[in-house]
This record gives sequence, structure tokens and C-alpha cells, in this order.
Amino acid sequence: MDKMDWLILKTLAVNKNLTTIAEKLFITQPTLTYRIKNMEEELDVTILVRHSKGIYLTDQGKLLVDYAVDMLKRYENLKDNLHVKDPEVRGSVRIAVSSAFTHSPLAEALYAFRKRYPHVGIYINAHMSSVAVKQLDNDEVQVAIIRGNHSLKCRTDFLGSKPINLIYKKGIDFKALPSLPYIKYATDRTLEHDIADWWRANYEQPPRTIMRLNDSFACRQMVDIGLGFTILPSLVSKKDSMFDLFEEPLINKDGEILQRSAWIAYKDYALKSKAVNVFIDFMKVHLKDR
Repeated sequence: MDKMDWLILKTLAVNKNLTTIAEKLFITQPTLTYRIKNMEEELDVTILVRHSKGIYLTDQGKLLVDYAVDMLKRYENLKDNLHVKDPEVRGSVRIAVSSAFTHSPLAEALYAFRKRYPHVGIYINAHMSSVAVKQLDNDEVQVAIIRGNHSLKCRTDFLGSKPINLIYKKGIDFKALPSLPYIKYATDRTLEHDIADWWRANYEQPPRTIMRLNDSFACRQMVDIGLGFTILPSLVSKKDSMFDLFEEPLINKDGEILQRSAWIAYKDYALKSKAVNVFIDFMKVHLKDR
């Protein structure tokens, strides 16, 4: 078995269609089938079973997937450690990032980082923060850049916070909000809970939700054309500032502005990589209060 076999096994765990798997790995389906068959013969096991709805892994196949994921992590760590004494920083960094950061702040920071460290490869997964946390917990990534307060079992550094705002197109009466069309931002449970708690503290009626969108830019766009109001964290991306909208922070029962915090999170083992170390230090400076 080699690295390609490990990648095949890892991809088998999340895809049920051999054609899709072959496309993701940039190989032909006959090549994929041939390599799976070779692994089965080498180990004298059945890795997967085909059925009308696709494929599913056998118990032996699941054990092999765990092995493959572990070997891929070891391989990446080995590559990083081989260059630990290199005068130039080399290696790779695997990160999961909140989608809110994927426009101006992160793009600008990554551009500056790549200019300074051209030999460091960066692999990014953009998701909701809750998904990024799971990927970090499962060691699928080395670093997570997230928003909100999550239950984390690793190191974290605070990057700052932004107010959670009521966003509307023209004059609005706060008392009338329950009767107005609401464009709900479908996001992490932590943010949804904060907004729901604020709403319950101020209104007896639920909001009149007319749509749910998982993109802050799309929410602002809908508000801009007059479809209703929304509630979102303050701008992270310059892209979203193109709309001429009113934004007012939500105030909690203690008279304080409701805030959404941002963090960079990582595990101790990741710091053994010089590339990860310089990446974390760089981002703590360039994403602070962004």
C-alpha cells in the first residue's frame, strides 16, 4: 500500500460513488477499481460491497480507512519535520476557516504570508465554524480560524470581536420587528442561540421569517432590495460593505452590545511544525480585530 491507496481509502469513507471518487482523485474508474482489488488481494479482505445505491464499507474496510487517515497524517508530519532545520521555512499548513473570513481579511493575510513564506503550502477548507471545530478535533486540519464561542479541547488565541447587528434598508421601528419580514442567517448554533435569546428577551412573538440563507452577502443583498431585515455579525469582508444599509448593534438585558468573538485554534502537536508555527504567529497579527 502507498499514499494513493491511503487517499483512495480516505475518499471511500465519504463518497458512495466510484465515478465521483475517481474524479476527485484525478484517476480513471478502471484504475480505481484495480487498486481496490489489489488491496483486497494483498490483505485478503473485502473492503467494500456494491449495491443499488452505491457502495458501503465493510468492517474491515472501515479499519483500513482509520489506518489510511492515520498514515496520511504521519506522512504530512514527516514532510514538515524533514525541513525543521531548513533556514527557509518549508512545509504545509492545513486549515479550516469560518466562511466569514474567506473574503478580504483572510485573502489579504494569505497574500502577505505567501510573499514572506513562498515555500509553505496552504490547504484551506471553508465551512461554518462548528464544522471547522470538528475538523480540528478530528485532526483533519492543524489550525482553525473560527467565530463564536465553541467547546474547544485545544489552544486558542483571541482575535477580537464584532457586534451582532440589526440590518435594514430604511427607517424601522424596533417595536414592530415581529410583524416585519425577517431574512434569517442560517449559521452556527452558537450565533443562532445568541440571536434567539435576544429575541425572546425583547418580544413575545417569534420573528416572521420569510427565508433562510447561509451566506451573509446574500442576506444583505435581500435586505438591500427591500425584502426585509436581517441580523448578522458586523462586517468581516469588505465585499459586503457595497450595500448602503443601516446597522444597529443588538443590546442585551444588561445594556451591553451583543458580540461575536473570533479565535485561532490549534493543538500542541501542530506546533512541532515550523510552517504551522509561523502561520499561527502571522495570522494572530494580521487577523487581529478584523
